[in-house]
This record gives sequence, C-alpha cells and structure tokens, in this order.
Amino acid sequence: MTEHPNEGHPGRELHFRSLAERGPILVRTMGAGSRCRWANRAWLEFTGGSLEHLLDEGWLQHVHPEDRDRCARTCREGFGASRIYPLEFRLRRKNGQYSWVLEIATPHLDSDGNVGGYVGTAIEITEQKQARTHLALQYTVARILSEAATLEEAGAPILQSLCESLGWDLGQLWTVDGADRPPRCVQLWASPAVDLAQFQRDSRSRAFPQLPSSPWQNGEPVWIADIAADEVLALEPEARQLGLHGMFRWPVSMHGEVRALLRVFSRGARVLDPASAELMTAVGLQIGQFLERQLSLDRIQESEARKAAILEASLDALVTIDNEGRVVEFNSAAESIFGYCREDVIGRELVSLIVPPRSRAQALDAFQRYRKTGDSGLLGRRFDSGAMRSDGSEFPVEVAMAPIGTGDQRMLTLFVRDTTARKKAEYEVIRYQDRLRTLMADLMLAEEHERRRLAVDLHDGLSQTIALTQLKLSALRRTVDGNLAKSLDEIKELIGQVNRTARSMSFELSPPTLHDLGLQAALQWLVENIQARYGIEIILEDDGEPKAADEKTRVILFRSIRELLINAAKHAEAQHVRVCLECEDDDLVAAIVDDGVGMEPDLASIHGSGLFSIQERLNHVGGSMRIESAPGRGTKILLRAPLTSRRQVKGKVKA
Repeated sequence: MTEHPNEGHPGRELHFRSLAERGPILVRTMGAGSRCRWANRAWLEFTGGSLEHLLDEGWLQHVHPEDRDRCARTCREGFGASRIYPLEFRLRRKNGQYSWVLEIATPHLDSDGNVGGYVGTAIEITEQKQARTHLALQYTVARILSEAATLEEAGAPILQSLCESLGWDLGQLWTVDGADRPPRCVQLWASPAVDLAQFQRDSRSRAFPQLPSSPWQNGEPVWIADIAADEVLALEPEARQLGLHGMFRWPVSMHGEVRALLRVFSRGARVLDPASAELMTAVGLQIGQFLERQLSLDRIQESEARKAAILEASLDALVTIDNEGRVVEFNSAAESIFGYCREDVIGRELVSLIVPPRSRAQALDAFQRYRKTGDSGLLGRRFDSGAMRSDGSEFPVEVAMAPIGTGDQRMLTLFVRDTTARKKAEYEVIRYQDRLRTLMADLMLAEEHERRRLAVDLHDGLSQTIALTQLKLSALRRTVDGNLAKSLDEIKELIGQVNRTARSMSFELSPPTLHDLGLQAALQWLVENIQARYGIEIILEDDGEPKAADEKTRVILFRSIRELLINAAKHAEAQHVRVCLECEDDDLVAAIVDDGVGMEPDLASIHGSGLFSIQERLNHVGGSMRIESAPGRGTKILLRAPLTSRRQVKGKVKA
C-alpha cells in the first residue's frame, strides 16, 4: 500500500503539486488516519504556518480546540471506509481569527486498488455558516416570541440563544416605560463562567447607564471593542468587577420610539463584527414587531371588552346565531325580553325558541335563503315582526339583522326591540287622531249648519224687513215733494245698499246653491265671487258628471277649494288659477293649479294650519291631499274624496 498519491509516478506528482500551488483553493494530501503529507501555498498563507509544522498531525494545531477531536476521528473513520467524506471545521487564520472551512476528502487508490491516501480540497464557508446560524437564530427568536405572552417572559431565552450562538458571555434586557423615565433591567442571562449574582443585584438596583457620546434615547446601536479602554468604564463597575470587555448595545423601537434595550458582554475584547451586529439589530426588529402585535392585541381586547360591555348594557335584545341557526350569544336584554337564561339557550335553535309557530316556516325559509346567498331579503333594514316568550305569549318586536364573519364561520346577529309599549302608544295616537278628525269634521258641519241658519235668518228676517221698509218708504215718497222728497230718495238708496249687503252676507255665510243645486253650481258662484273680490283670473273645468257626494264631503271639498283659492290670491300672488273637477273611478278629484310663487312641499305644513286642516278633514272622509310645487314654479294641489254615485256626462264650464 502506498501512502501518497502518484507515488511511483514522480512526473504526475510534480504536475499535481504545480497545479495545486497556483490555485486559490486550500489543498493538502493525507496519509493514513489524520496525518498530513503535504499542503499547498494557499493553505500555508491561510494559516500562516510552515509545511514542516503542518506535516503529520501538526495541522490539527490550527483547528479550533472544540473541533480537533472531531476532525481527527472523522479522518480516521473516513480512511478506513474508503469513501469520499466532507469535513467542516474552524481553521485559525494567521491573524488569529478562526474561519469555517469545508474540506472534501477524496480517496486515492494504489495499483492494487487499495486506498493509498486522500486528497483534501477546502474552501472557506464562514459567511454561509453565519447565514445558516443567523437564520436559525432568527427562527428561534420568532418561535420564542410566538410562545410568550410578554417581552419579559421571552427575554431570558432570547438572551441565551443570542449569547450561546454568537459567543457572548452575558446579556441584559432593559424596558423603557416612558421618555421621562430611565430604562429598567427586567432580564439577565450569563454563561456558567460569569458570576451573575452580584451583577444581577447591582444592575437591577440602578438606572440604565448613559453613554457620554450617545444617549440611549437616540436609538443608535453601540459596539465597544474593549470597555476597559473606553471612558464608559466608569459607568460599568459590575462589568469591570467581572472582567467583561466587549459590549454591544442596540435598541428595540416601536413607531419610532425606543421601547426596550438589549446589551451583550464578552469576557474578552470583541472586534466589531458587522454580520453579528446586523443579526442582533434584526432581532431587535423582531422584538419591536412583537411589541406592536402585543399593543394591537391589547387594543383589540380592550375594544372587545368595551363592545361586550356596550352590548350587555344595550336595551335591545342582541342574539347571535351561527350558520346552523344555533344561538351563540344572548345578552341580558334578551334574557329579560324573552324570559330565557343565557345558559339555557346557547347551542339551541333560535327559531324554535322565539318565533311563533305560525311564522316558523317563513322564518326558516328566510334563514335558508341567507345561508345560500348571504342575504335573506331583510338585511340592512328594520322591520316589524312578532316574537314569542318562554311562556308561549306573543308580543310585537322590531328586528334588524347584521351578518358577521365569512365563509363557514359566518354568523348573524339579530337586534330585537320589544315594541309593545310603542304599538300601544301608536294605537292610542291613531285613535286620538281619528277622534280629532271626527271632531274637526263635526265642528265644520256644525259651523256650516249655523252658517245656513244665519243665512236663512238674514234672508227671511232682515231682508224681508228691509223690503217692507222700502215699500212703506215708497208710499211715503208719493205724498211729499221738494227737499223732503229728495231726502227720502237718499234714504231709499241707502236701504237698497243694506239689502244688497245682507243678501251678499247670506251667500257668503252659506251659499244656498251648495245645498240646493250641488257642488258644481256652488263652485261656479265661488269662482265668480273670488274673481270679483281679488281681481284674478280663475277657470273652472268640470267633466259634467254629477258629483253625488254626501253633505259632509260636499262641504269639506267646497270649504277646502275656497280656502285654496283665497290663499292663491292673497299669499301666492297668483294671476291665473285653474280649478279642474272630475270623477275618477269612485273618487271625486279636484285640482287647483296656480302660477304663484310656489313653495317647498315638505315645508308646507309649517307655514300654517290651513293645509294641515284640509288634509285632516279629507282623511276623515277617506280622502287625501297631494302638493306638487317648487319655489318660483307655481303650485298644484290635488284633492281626492270618495263619491257615492256618478253618471257618464262630459262637459266644460268657464268663468
């Protein structure tokens, strides 16, 4: 068995060594076990040693003490197994620093087919090892933070992972409660070589040390290679007592504000390592993100607590059901309204609990439609319905529904309000309004009857007396002459004016045509009268059909049209008005259209009680009023009242 590649072939060996000497890769040849036979120039320059010192097992002196035994054992086992094997170890550079290398050992066979030695080719993998180590460390920190409830709980394992992975001997975690308060040390970790008891007691009893040139508030990381040679030593008595030299301090920020500080120390001086500093700074970012998540969770929990308190204090019943219709939430108001205890209804089907039997099929159909489409047709609006208490009694409710969640977790919240008192109040208001409308109509009829009585008294009493006076005055006139006759003529003219005024007052109080000839004739007189009094043009259009309404309806329509015409003349400043009277189905419809100043229909009721009174009187007889108007565009008012009978006769009357 030969122990060297190309043994017996000097030319090949020289050619191999010549090639290896010119290359940048570390190359050496190995004999049995872990004995080195030769190393190229790159290897010698990397380690700073001579070939004589590397031969045999001298090369192991350049291997990190923690890796030597493993390297020797791997070489011996690999040689015996006659196979290619990889070997990772830390190799000391000529500057005294260690770097990771990866060596691939390839067996060399002699002429008999036996392993005569190995050729090892190595490359530096320090950056790759650091990258893997840093990635694993960041993953470890992420796992620790994911399992911790507070930063203080996560502090010790994070410090231990950082120090053990990166070669530091002591670590500290300081938290910042506010810009006006100094940081407080909350966690310490130290390797077994450091006496932690004294350091821990002294550190937690004093404030965070201020660096003269870089206070912690500015959030900048600080690396001190040897605090023994730095002015900050005076602020680190514990570090001096423990013989600590290297230090790195870096902040943990959240929204630009420093919330915590991390410090690590080493027993020996520590030259700045940018890769390690970058890694620890990245860990600080991880911790900052953890604090942001914790703050968000705290805010969410606080918000949820507020929401729960608000919902619990709500006067409305709040019931949440899952996608199967089972109750998952039931607040105190729901317990009070429906008579169930929360514990008794959670997990039960809601429909069978609060929906009356006659309405359950409809409610189930709506819920199934919601499950399929996400909409029951009732979402987003309040609606009236009926509900059932635990004792089986039914009562009116107002319901609103709001979906929450998505997908399989979709739920539905019902807001239920007992409207028993409201419905009772609404019923009482309706009754009161009906009574008021009846009273208004009765008062109007009573007023109309009194108007007719006064008109009759004026016509039959005063008018006849005036006529008799005129007759006697005429007889007396025939017996006298001269100045006395002239005076009697003047008295006769005055009595005639009184007679005409009395007749006009009689018509104004109650036109006989309204009761004797009907609504159309009364409106014809009304149009002529208002035209004469206010000087506006009014056109009356009639479809010619008889308006056989009862007395109450005739009086209400006549008085309403009269009031609207006077309003158009006095307040709307109209010059032209058209009144259209026609039958439509079983109703009598009157349209009053003017070219006046117009108004806002929604504000019409606040301008006075006239329009409101008209509306209420028409409602009493089953009619209605509609206003179509806008400022500056005139007004159209439609009055509608029921008829008892009619004939199909068409025509038009103008005045």
